[in-house]
Amino acid sequence: RGRITALVLGLILALVSLGLLVTGLVGLIFDQTQRDSDGLLESGLVELESNGYAVVAGGLTVDTSVPGWLQTENVIGDIRLSVESVDGSPVFLGVADEDAAQPYLADLGYDEVSEISGVSHTVSYTPHAGDAPAVVPTEAEVWTAWTAGPGEQTLTVELEAGDWVAVAMNADGTAGVDVTGTAAAEFPALTPVAIGLLVAGVIGLAASAIPVFLALRG
Repeated sequence: RGRITALVLGLILALVSLGLLVTGLVGLIFDQTQRDSDGLLESGLVELESNGYAVVAGGLTVDTSVPGWLQTENVIGDIRLSVESVDGSPVFLGVADEDAAQPYLADLGYDEVSEISGVSHTVSYTPHAGDAPAVVPTEAEVWTAWTAGPGEQTLTVELEAGDWVAVAMNADGTAGVDVTGTAAAEFPALTPVAIGLLVAGVIGLAASAIPVFLALRG
């Protein structure tokens, strides 16, 4: 009976360890092959559109109360956002603390990204009724970082503690926003996590051999 128990435990440990090994290997291959020339991992191209005056993406919270190794700068690192107008007209891209942006967005008509799903990156929105902006976005003093102009506009930021939003608009503040965009992040934790899973998998497989060997030998 003890041999059967040892054999079962050894096989379970081997299966778990094999899962860790495969996950770590896949993560390491992804990390080493999918980074762009800036060393970032980029999402697929997404089309963002609104009949209002802006497309807003929020939901990124940086919490400095968590342990250091879980801090956003250690897990996500630098974040790069890029947008380009579909018709080539000048576009605005800004990043702001949610509270700082609220006065500008409060009376603005815009669509907020609620979900991006599937391989086709289908976007769902929550509409916010409102009016035209009081000033064009480049004149609003709410942005932590912003860029505007024709062609692709790109921002690379390292976010501090707080709740953050990214806002895409026509540079002149007019209604009818239609842009394509990408997001990319550094993910500095990916390499050590993948290596850690590989090491744990190898150690686990080696350890699983002991009870299996003893069970079969007995």
